[in-house]
Amino acid sequence: TRDEAWQVLGLAEGASREEVSLAYRELAQMLHPDKFGENKRLRARAEQQMRRINEARDVLLKAAGERRAAVRGLAGELARVPGAEGRLCELA
Repeated sequence: TRDEAWQVLGLAEGASREEVSLAYRELAQMLHPDKFGENKRLRARAEQQMRRINEARDVLLKAAGERRAAVRGLAGELARVPGAEGRLCELA
């Protein structure tokens, strides 16, 4: 869920795309399985954690992308309405 995704990345709900990306990169640098070389147990745990942070990033960035697409769609709709210029900012 989105709530779990925020928690996995250690972010507060509503963090920006940039904050999501930064938190993901930091965790990926710490937990990447390649850092654990021949230690199979640690490598397996790192792989599990990487799956969790990859999924969390995907969930949050997909949701942010959908919101941006909705705003772009609304802007396109307003562009076709006479007298609606500049009103998108009022709706945001």
